[in-house]
Amino acid sequence: MHILCTICSDIVSSAENIYATKCGHLFHHHCLSQWIARSKTCPQCRNKVTSACMFRLFPTVSSDATLEDATTLQSRLDDAQLQLRQHRARLSDLEDKVKAAADKEAASMSVRATYY
Repeated sequence: MHILCTICSDIVSSAENIYATKCGHLFHHHCLSQWIARSKTCPQCRNKVTSACMFRLFPTVSSDATLEDATTLQSRLDDAQLQLRQHRARLSDLEDKVKAAADKEAASMSVRATYY
């Protein structure tokens, strides 16, 4: 899972100071602190937020690099399904061309047979 700080648009890593607002949105600590100094609202939903309403999070993240998030897997599945549909359409076109060529050849042989 990738957490995106909507203030700076960068991915938040578990090694950084991650803070949540009372409305549940997550940000880099330095981004949120600067935002709250200028505006007393959540950068994402605009609910009222103050420094007292910010909470640090301490996530436990798996170090297994082979795990893929659901979005990545869904994207890969969608790509594979698209390729399959394209291959099936191409196969159908080729089958139609083979049938048309076979029908034309059969008609040609029929015409030749009538002349001989």
